[in-house]
Amino acid sequence: MHDSMVREKMKIATPKERKRQAITKSERLAVRDFLREVASHPDIRVFRNNVGTGFVGTVTAEDHATRRLSLKSYRRIRFGLIRGSGDYIGWKSIAITPDMVGRRVAVFTSAEIKSETGRPDERQKNWRDQVRKAGGIAVIIKLPRGAGHR
Repeated sequence: MHDSMVREKMKIATPKERKRQAITKSERLAVRDFLREVASHPDIRVFRNNVGTGFVGTVTAEDHATRRLSLKSYRRIRFGLIRGSGDYIGWKSIAITPDMVGRRVAVFTSAEIKSETGRPDERQKNWRDQVRKAGGIAVIIKLPRGAGHR
């Protein structure tokens, strides 16, 4: 199978696509600021949710110059939640009112981070809507121009 056919079938990004998708320094700083803000709230816990597909197996050859590996006895693995789910997921602990026995519960929380030019796709909007319908907290955060600069 040709390299381009494998890329298309597996939805593997080309080096040019990876460069276009790469997060900028200002985006990294804005995400850092978001995480610092979340960390200041002891009742909120978030985790990075990378979604994708990869392969595991025994490496038989590796070429660092071309970034290519050969695997034997490999298998495909999928990780993260589903395509469209938030970049950061977790929960917010909420005190239940006395008529609910005064217990605390964790409310599922999801945050999708978008650059100033990024737009949520339909899967991401659907994810947000479904989490909200189920009583969770879901947001799509659009970084303002120059966010993260100090």
